[in-house]
Amino acid sequence: MLGIVSIRQGEISQAIAQFNEALRLQPDDVYAAENLRRAQAMEITNALEAALKSLPAAHSSARKILR
Repeated sequence: MLGIVSIRQGEISQAIAQFNEALRLQPDDVYAAENLRRAQAMEITNALEAALKSLPAAHSSARKILR
């Protein structure tokens, strides 16, 4: 699956698009659906980690939650 390759290359947004396309073509594909959920979770985690990096050190406890 191209989405898996995209994830391994760190291209999460591209992977999400590929899993969405796979589901458009085969709506009952449970593997594509699960991989889409995982890629979306990775994208959210990456966004949260980037946001937390911009916080002052006083918010280090929030950073620990995602690790």
